[in-house]
Amino acid sequence: MKLICDTPLHVAAHPVGLNPRVDDVMRHLEIDANDVRMIGIHGMGGIVDSSIYNADRGINVIKNKIGSKKVHVVFDDIDDDKQLEKLAGNRDWYCQGSRIIITTRDEHVLNVHNRVDSNHVYKLEALDHIQSLELFSWCAFQRNQPIPEFVQLSKDVISIACGLPLALEVLGCYLCDKLNIEEWEEAILNLKRIPANDVMRKLRISYDDLSEEEKHIFLDIACFFIGEKRDYTIHIWKGCGFPASISIKKLLQRLLVKINDSDRLQMHDQLRDTGRRIVELENLDNHGKRSRLWFRGDVITVLKNHKGTPKVRGLMIRGNEDEYIWETEAFKAMTNLKLLGISQACLKGSLKDLSSDNTVLKSNIKQLFPKLKVLDLNRCRILERIPDCSLYMNLKQLILEYCENLIEIPDSIGLLRDLVYLNLEGCSNLKKLPENFGKLTSLRTLNLNYNSNLTRLPSTFSGLCSLEELSAWACYLQGVIADDFEKLSKLKKLDLYRNNSIQGLPRSIRGLSQLEEMRISVCAQLITIAELPSSLKCLNASDCYELRTMPELSHLSQLEALYLANCEQLIAIPELPTSLKYLDVSDCASHCLSLQIIPDLSHLSQLEELDLTGCKGLIEIQGLSGLKSLKTLQLNGCSPHSLRGQVLAKEIFAGLECLTVPGSKVPNWSQDKWITQDSSVLYRVSGVPDEGKYIRGLMLCFATHLVAPTTAISWTYG
Repeated sequence: MKLICDTPLHVAAHPVGLNPRVDDVMRHLEIDANDVRMIGIHGMGGIVDSSIYNADRGINVIKNKIGSKKVHVVFDDIDDDKQLEKLAGNRDWYCQGSRIIITTRDEHVLNVHNRVDSNHVYKLEALDHIQSLELFSWCAFQRNQPIPEFVQLSKDVISIACGLPLALEVLGCYLCDKLNIEEWEEAILNLKRIPANDVMRKLRISYDDLSEEEKHIFLDIACFFIGEKRDYTIHIWKGCGFPASISIKKLLQRLLVKINDSDRLQMHDQLRDTGRRIVELENLDNHGKRSRLWFRGDVITVLKNHKGTPKVRGLMIRGNEDEYIWETEAFKAMTNLKLLGISQACLKGSLKDLSSDNTVLKSNIKQLFPKLKVLDLNRCRILERIPDCSLYMNLKQLILEYCENLIEIPDSIGLLRDLVYLNLEGCSNLKKLPENFGKLTSLRTLNLNYNSNLTRLPSTFSGLCSLEELSAWACYLQGVIADDFEKLSKLKKLDLYRNNSIQGLPRSIRGLSQLEEMRISVCAQLITIAELPSSLKCLNASDCYELRTMPELSHLSQLEALYLANCEQLIAIPELPTSLKYLDVSDCASHCLSLQIIPDLSHLSQLEELDLTGCKGLIEIQGLSGLKSLKTLQLNGCSPHSLRGQVLAKEIFAGLECLTVPGSKVPNWSQDKWITQDSSVLYRVSGVPDEGKYIRGLMLCFATHLVAPTTAISWTYG
């Protein structure tokens, strides 16, 4: 059995009032009913959250994905009935039992063509007085109720917020650092002057309280940087002279911006719209007199008619096949331009027309500026060379990703002493790097993925004394691991995935005293692995089909994960360190019986996942009873004889979430048993109250006979 576990959806830090609304939606869903049902959820902005979908690709994507499967699909923040038609289609797209949830701020979208039955439309109401007070209190006081002397003031605020969770959160975080009653009274007086239905103006009160630098950063995010990496934007703002890190922290505290698990900037759509409206109100009649231009129509109007002014600080546009060739003369009047992004379009003229204060430039270009901090030329497919690096010596990030016709990097790259990030992924015509490459003494991250023509690195490569991450997927770098490799003393991550020219790792690898993660998987010619540094936390050598021997591992006191799946020639695994949490040696003997010995596992008290699937040649598996932290145990395909002497008592299963073992019989202590030839089984848990109780755990055991090869047995629950 294999548990299919997707990344969990984000849940609010303070989910006040969530449970009764979930119960209401579940009643509309009627999961047990064998029909195709579309459920509509609608409410005003600040209640229904949002995501962005590309509707133009929706029809083909959805149809191809769902096929004849029973599915549960959520379409979030649909604002147009045509968008819904392209994404959700009709009920006949879906298999019986499917449920489609549609959220929107416009109930009309649900009613068009009777797509959603009126009985299946749920209006998401605002929070009531008690729920509003609790949510506001969590944000303002970090407790579920107000401080006594602020009770009445808090009630005044929640009456103004009209039960909107976003407004309650933003206002609560805005007031949390106001230390006296007078400040609260002044803020509430300003709020009371705002009409009840004007959400944007209520949210703006938190914006108005920011410093000028914080306001600039908030507006940049709202207009340009939603979805961008935090570090990428921080370099840009620092180039503008802003205290970027401190300002981001302030915006996070105010809940005006969020950062997701991928370290990318996120913003609620109501806050995004508020920020963009602030910019629009700078000048309603003349787009060229606004600080930021992001809407394609506005940008085209300004550039085509040369309407730019010194007011413009940022401009970004994405071209298309029918796009104009923009004349640089159109930018000449924008003397305060700090941010310029022109993607998939062309410039004609001299870039001397552009402001020398430009901090970030994304374009197809021929000459640059000394104040440039970030140069992003990704997917400039006709670019063959970049300009002399002496023209932008303060550069911190250089992105040349998938510049497929790039044939060389200039020798002057060694002048970029402040460069910390270099991305050369997919530069498939690049054959060498200059010899003074090692002069990049500040470089921390180097991406060389998918450079099939790059076979050697320069002899000065070990001079990259600040390098922390090196990634070189699918290359043929014969000299990637030099004898003096230990000079890369700060290297933390080494990724050599699918480097088929590597046969072994030299002894110098043990000198990488800060190396934490190493991936050498799918290195088809790798035969042996040399001694490893004691700092290593994760080693992935899966699919190294010729790997025969492993070094000693017991001294690697920080090693937590070891992946050796499909290492078909591996004969034995050495003694393992007690720190290990994940061990995967699956299919190491799927085609031959090479792997016969693994060490006693009884001392691995921290081990959470053990996968020995398909290891047919294992003589014995010792120490299973000592794995006190085990959650996943995969023994499918092992010989039943390898478990001799091992008693799989009921107590061993206490912490397990997934188990496969060789055998043909369900244990006697299993309460409910049945035999079936169906491809699926429905089992209803009995004896659990409908409300107030939750299932703590459910143990399922299957004895299966597979008449044809299968990838996995999966199960879902709801």
